[in-house]
Amino acid sequence: MNFLHSRFYKWECKKIIFFLTFVTAFFTPNFVHSFSFSVSPVITYSKESITDKIYDGDYLHSMLEWESFYIFKAGAAAEIEHKNLIFQSSAKFNLPLKCGLQYDSDWYTPGIKTNLSIGNLYTSLGFDINFELKYKFNLPFGFSVFPVTSFYSSYVQLEAQDIYSWCGDAAHTGLDQDYSWDSEYAKRVKKYGINLNSLTTLVCFGAEIKKDFEKFYLDTKILVAPYLSIISVDHHLGKTGGKYYQMEHEAFFTAWNFDFTGGYFINKHNSINLNLNVNFCPEIQGKLFFGWFKIGKELAPETSTFQFTKFSANLFWQYTF
Repeated sequence: MNFLHSRFYKWECKKIIFFLTFVTAFFTPNFVHSFSFSVSPVITYSKESITDKIYDGDYLHSMLEWESFYIFKAGAAAEIEHKNLIFQSSAKFNLPLKCGLQYDSDWYTPGIKTNLSIGNLYTSLGFDINFELKYKFNLPFGFSVFPVTSFYSSYVQLEAQDIYSWCGDAAHTGLDQDYSWDSEYAKRVKKYGINLNSLTTLVCFGAEIKKDFEKFYLDTKILVAPYLSIISVDHHLGKTGGKYYQMEHEAFFTAWNFDFTGGYFINKHNSINLNLNVNFCPEIQGKLFFGWFKIGKELAPETSTFQFTKFSANLFWQYTF
């Protein structure tokens, strides 16, 4: 068969013609001018709370509470707008700082909180990545509405140090039964640290409404996560390398995101903006794995739960080309 008349050759020619047409259109002034592109440096203050629990049947056996009173993040955002279609993305990274307290509670006897540990909490590593796609519908009086789809992923590594425990369990007191952590029999013990590594992924849908004024705008958005995935590892440090608990959770239509933004237009290209965001997930149940580093892990008979609440204030300067 003559190569010039083969189906492969014709298909390749069609792809080349399509590519040249696209490139030509892209570099025409009308096509370029239909796009709007902006970039923003971002500074974030965040207050976050994470709670994971372990249940032995119906009885609460252990609870870890990570109370981050303040986490500072820095990063950048970008936005591309073509006619009414808008694509936004952002990436932020944690600054390594002391940020709060960590509480570790144990119930070795059902109904009796035998042990309580308190330690200082530090951020070691972390990032937030967000991609968002939305379409603008213009309404009268300067209003506009957007159906929104977003993908959000957050990784955080927290370290609890300088931990002191009040232990009322028989293993620490030497008595023949367990007592409460705040009883006269409890022993005060210094413990090794505990690290948390947690990866949260959300796929969200929702709606946004915006009101434009002459020199500023107001914007509010509500999202729900049809799919949520959380993988977290609690690493208990010790002389042998430490044990760890790995928790894996999936949930549907449980996590919510509430967002409010206001901005002031300095001129045609520059604006200063403030965003307030609340993201939370109620307690969800998942799988628990128990293991030791360098040995491996196995599925535990107990079950685990996980919940989080995050509040953040984001200040960003937007430059539009």
